[in-house]
Amino acid sequence: MDNYYFKLVCVDEQNVFAYDVLEDENFKDLNSVHKYIDDHIKLHTPETSKWMLIPFRKDEVR
Repeated sequence: MDNYYFKLVCVDEQNVFAYDVLEDENFKDLNSVHKYIDDHIKLHTPETSKWMLIPFRKDEVR
């Protein structure tokens, strides 16, 4: 997983016309993602928000 980084986004789904972004962070590894979610999950309950994890592959610099 060294060739990846991770974007974590939490959105509020209560507005039917647009998502409000509550959290938008980038992390170098999944352990960092886990710690962040563990520290912030109680701020945004699953009943009103959704957490999304998006992996990105790092481009090689030539």
